Amino acid sequence: MKQFVFFDFLLLGSLNCSAALYHPAQFEQANASYETCGAAISLPAGLTSKEAQSKQRHCDKSYRSDGGTVMSLAPSDVNLHDPAWIDRIPVLHIERVGIEDALKKHANATFRQSTRGNVRSIDSPPECRVRGKTTLTNISGANWHGWLAEDTYALDTHAKSTPEYCQRYSRSNRCVRMLIGNSKVSATMSQYCLARDATSFDLDSGISYDVFRQIVDSLRFIEE
Repeated sequence: MKQFVFFDFLLLGSLNCSAALYHPAQFEQANASYETCGAAISLPAGLTSKEAQSKQRHCDKSYRSDGGTVMSLAPSDVNLHDPAWIDRIPVLHIERVGIEDALKKHANATFRQSTRGNVRSIDSPPECRVRGKTTLTNISGANWHGWLAEDTYALDTHAKSTPEYCQRYSRSNRCVRMLIGNSKVSATMSQYCLARDATSFDLDSGISYDVFRQIVDSLRFIEE
């Protein structure tokens, strides 16, 4: 995938991308919740119990409502994990707003455009003493396109000990945020730091970056 570091390329990319139309009947892996969420996802095997693999969580309100809705990438059955597990799984904010309008609406909140047009990294707590830089990548799926911003952090060489929660910014994680959509619907995701190594991480702590991409790559919006 070609990577971009300047915000100006976002609008250009949104004008040049298009996708095919999909009828709701084509959402084979989704249940009725896609009508409320506005999108359907497939969950990888091994993420939860076998019976729940094809069941996404219900959204509390419709993506058509004022302010949209929130869709968790966690499966409907989370009994295998501790009660706080779902809070560590990424969520998407889905709205019936086309991606070009969503880009203008969320430019500063999601991509933090600087005065020079660059995409700035999400600030870490000052006590973590890390410096960040951001790489922006074009991504696309069944009937959507968009951008994934990855924030990479480097430890201040003069830093002494830091709190344990600062480990989320370590090289063992990939910290990402996202905006995807089409002409009718869009989804934004704030920053989540996900395990980099897909083969040696604790699922009880959340999901890996690879699992996250599998879920996102499977996503289809109900409208185009």
